[in-house]
Amino acid sequence: PIPIIYNPLGEFPRACPGFLNAGPHFTELDTIAFSSSADQAIYHSLIKSMPCEDRLSHFGVDTDHFSPQPKVETEKLKRYLGLPDNAFLVLYTGRITSEKNVHAVIDVFSELVKQHENVYLLIVGEVKDVAFAEFASGPHDLKTLFTENIPKALWQRLKFFGPVTYSELPLFYSAADVFVNLTVHHDENF
Repeated sequence: PIPIIYNPLGEFPRACPGFLNAGPHFTELDTIAFSSSADQAIYHSLIKSMPCEDRLSHFGVDTDHFSPQPKVETEKLKRYLGLPDNAFLVLYTGRITSEKNVHAVIDVFSELVKQHENVYLLIVGEVKDVAFAEFASGPHDLKTLFTENIPKALWQRLKFFGPVTYSELPLFYSAADVFVNLTVHHDENF
């Protein structure tokens, strides 16, 4: 027999369809590799006995690629973005869809702006209007929602950059003071 390493990738909160198909075939040679302790806890609460073992194996980060960038380069990016020298930069990167909850990031940011005069929000990613079927939501006209519902005064501190390449991401992360991700998607358990 060939050993199987099964990675559920967050499927346990949504009734684990893949596991229900594959699970009966697991043997003592196999391993279930969970990417989050939450998924693993759900598994342990539902499954009392399996011949295979389970392990927690967090997603890795390529630290050679995602490493601090030269300060001169991050300062150049901040100037390109029109940010002042004392800007405190909050960064979101990723798809801009309803389940990524970018609208909540903007709501929280609007409160920060009231309390801090040098805070800025940079949103990097592509707007994708897709349905979020699991929550019976969407698609939404996100571009219109963002442009019509964000107060004009907030636009001075909010920047939508659009998508960037994988090779450009380290510069954006290095330029930021804080990275924020309020994803509500149940099978993205980072």
